[in-house]
Amino acid sequence: LIGEKGRTIIYGTIKDVREFIQEKVVKAVVAMMNEGGGEVVIGINEKKNIKKIVGINYDFRSSINNIDDYQLHIKRHIEKKIVDYTKYLGLFTTEIKKEKRKDICIINCKNANEAIWIKERVWSEKNNKFYKEVIPRRPAAQTITLDGKKASEYAADRKKLTYK
Repeated sequence: LIGEKGRTIIYGTIKDVREFIQEKVVKAVVAMMNEGGGEVVIGINEKKNIKKIVGINYDFRSSINNIDDYQLHIKRHIEKKIVDYTKYLGLFTTEIKKEKRKDICIINCKNANEAIWIKERVWSEKNNKFYKEVIPRRPAAQTITLDGKKASEYAADRKKLTYK
């Protein structure tokens, strides 16, 4: 059982949870590129302004079992979700750092000269997934997505800006 009903989100498998987390990372990275750049850090848990280093796990049951595989997986997953990603090559890099004997992943995001669209997975009533194109933004402490008219207006406004 996978899907969202009211205020309850239900996941069928660990794979579904991983996909959900990966989509959140993609949205955060692209939102940073759409809003001037910044960093996305994987491996730090924050609750009530208290940060705890939890590290990243390498899944030895899959093809992701070392630092290089992890970075390649993150990079490919982000590129796969970006609409026309070849236009935005080089706008983000990944690095793995040790903090308190645990690995964390830092994704450094540069500012994009135009709005970047992503393919967002959407669930239908019959549990079928499909994708729609949206623009992730991060105007404050949370990532939001724009679609339809609002996304088109934001993209047009970004094109009007001048860049150094």
